[in-house]
Amino acid sequence: MSDIRLVAVSDEDSVRIAKIKSIGRPLKDSLVVDIMSCLCVKGFGREQCPSIDQWAAYAVFTGVVRTITGNRYVIEKDDFRTPYREFELDYALFLELEVAIKVGKLKLDPKFLTAMRKLALPSIHLGDGYCSGSYIQSYFRDVWPWLKINPATNKSVGYVGEGWQKKCRKVFSNLPEGTQESIRLCSPKIKLQTAIIIRYVKSRYLW
Repeated sequence: MSDIRLVAVSDEDSVRIAKIKSIGRPLKDSLVVDIMSCLCVKGFGREQCPSIDQWAAYAVFTGVVRTITGNRYVIEKDDFRTPYREFELDYALFLELEVAIKVGKLKLDPKFLTAMRKLALPSIHLGDGYCSGSYIQSYFRDVWPWLKINPATNKSVGYVGEGWQKKCRKVFSNLPEGTQESIRLCSPKIKLQTAIIIRYVKSRYLW
């Protein structure tokens, strides 16, 4: 097992990722969101988890990659610290996931991996020209705020809402068996990666 620190991707990689339009056989958005919800609920469990979207994404995607490759992901206090660097995190996470899927020894369920790629893929969001400018963000980060898996809005860390703990049991049972097994495999590694990112979040944010 190796310790990996994410770094900003090269300009060539960021341009290549920005041009990706297809991620394999399309899945319904509802299925992708169901997979994301169950993965977060089972991965975070009843322990503390980030309430901030990019750090919840970090915990989930590095957990999935750690499951595939065995590599542990660490983060230092100055990594991705400015707003400009934070959007680079989306590119870095997608690239790690993409490489892991191609070269990793553990092969997870194809539908699960397609959902992970869709959730991790950064895309450009055009601003309205008045109150907000254009920005880059993954689908995971688009969905995270309105799912309210972690309902804490005024704290940097919180817990999965009790309603989601109950809802996930039903949603999970309706997922394809292969997808269920992939979620079971990834959940313990997400817990380990969450513990790492929680320390970073608490050291960085005062709220």
